Amino acid sequence: MISLEKLTHSTAATKELVTIVMALASANAVSQFIAIPVKNKFSYMLLIGILLAVIRFYHGNVLAIDRYADVGAPKPLAQGISFFVVIAQSFLFTFMPYFFVKPKILLFLVGALFALDVLWWVPTAIWAPHLDRHEQVWATLALVGGVFIALMAVFAWSDYFPATIAFVLILTTILDYVINWQGLYFPS
Repeated sequence: MISLEKLTHSTAATKELVTIVMALASANAVSQFIAIPVKNKFSYMLLIGILLAVIRFYHGNVLAIDRYADVGAPKPLAQGISFFVVIAQSFLFTFMPYFFVKPKILLFLVGALFALDVLWWVPTAIWAPHLDRHEQVWATLALVGGVFIALMAVFAWSDYFPATIAFVLILTTILDYVINWQGLYFPS
């Protein structure tokens, strides 16, 4: 059994690491965007989509880390999965901007981001059946976003990759914040 002190320390260390990596991801997005020789409306949309998604995922992941620490010491496997997913998502955001001009790779990275969210939700739902409506919305948006990205990849709508990736990132962020603003992101 994990002691409360170790859980608190682990939670704080994970949040600090995620904060640093997500800050680097945001700075990387802006610097890579500036380095693109030819910008168009899709590249601006991608930058906005990625930055909004960084904010949403950072906010949600830090809240999830806190929430699962507050409900008591989770099973070590659940804590390990949470740590892996949060760190992996942070690094995915760090790599995304390098592929502003390679939409197929960016599509894969965004798909992996949503897939990790869905894969995180499955063990969370099993080991922590206290999921409330807000967390169910979060998981549903990840599933819908992931399915949409997968359909794009399967049907190879490559001409529309940049616009659709940006649309999915922006729309899921807006929907998540509109639906979950009160209760999940800013509990009353």
